[in-house]
Formats: sequence, C-alpha cells, structure tokens
Amino acid sequence: METTVVAREVRSDGTTNVLWLSKGTDEYGQQHIIKRHATGEITRDVDTDFYPVGGTVEKSGTQHSLPNNIDISEIDDMIYAGIKQGTRDPNDPAALVYNPSNHGFEQSGITEMRIVSFSTEEGITTAYPVDGPDVVTVPG
Repeated sequence: METTVVAREVRSDGTTNVLWLSKGTDEYGQQHIIKRHATGEITRDVDTDFYPVGGTVEKSGTQHSLPNNIDISEIDDMIYAGIKQGTRDPNDPAALVYNPSNHGFEQSGITEMRIVSFSTEEGITTAYPVDGPDVVTVPG
C-alpha cells in the first residue's frame, strides 16, 4: 500500500494515534477523496460536498460549478494539517473536525472539514469539506 500522508494525532487526553492517507481505491483513501469530493467521478445517491477546486461536476444531468480556490494537490496538505490540528468529534469518534480557513488555508473558502478513519488497516477512509462559503453541496 503506497502512503501519501502520515501524521500523528495528539488527542486531548495526551494519547497519540498515527493516521495515514493511502493512495487507496474508489472506496477509501486518496483516490476515493479526489474522485468523490473533487472531480465527481464517483457518485452516490446521497448529498455530496465538494472541495472548491474549479471546474464542474455533473449529477443527474445537472452541471454544478465549483469555485477555483485551491488546487487538488492541496487536499493532501489540508488532510495532514487536519490530523495535526483538528479535534475529535464527540458524537463520532471516527471523525476529526478541522477548520482549514483558520490554519493556513484562508483562501480555501472551507470553514469545516471532516477526516474519517473507520479502519486501522485502511487508514483514512475519507475527508471532505462540510461548511464554508465556497463548499458546494450537490444533492443526492
């Protein structure tokens, strides 16, 4: 498994956790994140939030324009920073919550993103923007 990002999360109780982002597949990792939340190549019958990487995504015959605030290559950097600076969601222990706009990605237009790791064998399952003026949510 080729890994692109490795970081140590330091939890509020002082314990640490190593998380990584593998190249992955269409189901998890970097490939899943890019195809589902940046380019729209993977679609699901649920709402999908997109990184503001420019271009358009199509779902159910409708084109949705994405703001052009970040380059796709910056998504890995945001995930790395989110592992280091994010906080665990108290309602979802598999998820870290992170505000990129407050930590070096002011231009991103993303005020909240989630980094989710369901499996210690697969590393990070997904990471996606949740809120911000330039996050586009495409209805399922």
